Amino acid sequence: MEAPAGWDFSQRDPRYAKMTDSTGIRPLKVDASHQETTGKTPEEDAADRERQLQAMAATGKIKDLRFLSKEQGSINAKDPRAGLDRAWASRDYTYTELSGAVREVHIRWIDLNAGQSVGPTDAVVISGGLAVDYAALIKVVDRATKSVTTAG
Repeated sequence: MEAPAGWDFSQRDPRYAKMTDSTGIRPLKVDASHQETTGKTPEEDAADRERQLQAMAATGKIKDLRFLSKEQGSINAKDPRAGLDRAWASRDYTYTELSGAVREVHIRWIDLNAGQSVGPTDAVVISGGLAVDYAALIKVVDRATKSVTTAG
């Protein structure tokens, strides 16, 4: 996965990586360890997360939840098995933490297997920051989506 210049790894293992910008405010994570994605499409995973967020808002754990976009698409990502189109789905949203901080989050589920096998089927790419970062964060998620690769 590619990230902007100057973003450093703060966590890394074979199925999870987290990078953060120099301010520490804007993380970029990729996580392929979610067993709950087994057998689901990226859109099903995105819809599950949307329901979780709505439940958090309904119980007062977060405030002012607002979905900015809900999209689906496909990408021919870099991969040793070139030529396989990977489906993806995303949810972009803002919310207010109980502390009053307004956050913006962009999550994209990317099909790891291109429909070829079972197992955790999605990598989850997450970027977040302040609401003023919208355009830049979308570019970060798009670049990460195009550069996600699998090993082995």
